[in-house]
Amino acid sequence: MRKLLILLAVFLLGSCLKNEQKVQEYENSRFSYDHPNNNTKQQFEIIHVYKLYDSFMKNSKNKDKREVGELYKEQIIEPVYDACFKDAEYLHIADHLMVHPPEDLDRMQQIVDSIDQGTTETLFKETLLKSAEILPTSNKTTVCVFPTFNHNEAPMFAQGAGKITVLLSPYLSEAMIKAGLAHEYHHSVWTEKYFDEKKHTVLDNFVFEGKAVMFEKTVYPDFTLTKVDPAFDRENWDKINGDLNMVSLARSREILFGGGDLPPGFGYSEGYKMVKAYLDTHPGLDPAEWTAIPAKEIYEEGRYEENYK
Repeated sequence: MRKLLILLAVFLLGSCLKNEQKVQEYENSRFSYDHPNNNTKQQFEIIHVYKLYDSFMKNSKNKDKREVGELYKEQIIEPVYDACFKDAEYLHIADHLMVHPPEDLDRMQQIVDSIDQGTTETLFKETLLKSAEILPTSNKTTVCVFPTFNHNEAPMFAQGAGKITVLLSPYLSEAMIKAGLAHEYHHSVWTEKYFDEKKHTVLDNFVFEGKAVMFEKTVYPDFTLTKVDPAFDRENWDKINGDLNMVSLARSREILFGGGDLPPGFGYSEGYKMVKAYLDTHPGLDPAEWTAIPAKEIYEEGRYEENYK
């Protein structure tokens, strides 16, 4: 009986030490700061999720696919879930990230080892403070930094109000990170202030992205992350004009990303030009003002369709 109690005590002690280690690793991954502008006192937090990967990859060696998946959930996703994903309005965007661990652990280790925490914090802090100066909010903004070696996936996304994910890799330049984070910051603030549960049309999604592109170019006018075609191609417009009032995320994505019979990034370019057309006819509005304007009003009062007549 005594031996059993000793074994139980050792087991419980080991479990406590492991839990303490997980908590400490998570706390070491966090960097919080406030906006120096006393009027907003806006809070920010950067969570360096990639710092949790060392233990995960070490524990994943010689494990089968199912075991690696369980470890990924336990050691990477669960510790950051509340801060990064809980109650996010667009949680589906993060589905793949939350469910699928990296397949090439050696390559992922190289990516993790290449990330400099100090440089990352400085870059993100500068961008967030600059964005918040232009479009402030009272809510906290959390940026969760995951590592990736897949340069074909979107490097950033806002999964909801105050929640942004960055997939950091050597493929991202400083300019791409700054402009991209400003873009996602706008999505985050718009979602905080204006998101509702109604079904969104293709036009809604156009303007949603168009406003974010306008904001990224407002914050960083010298950077080009999202390419804009200044021409008004009637042939391409006719392919999508009849779908503007359609409620379809799939069709929205087809047009936004382009490809097939549409130029790459077609919807992002058109969305930006819609917002620009509105601002050209309504000069003097600041980002907080034009962010609030509904998509239909942007489109109609900007007389956008006249560009194709």
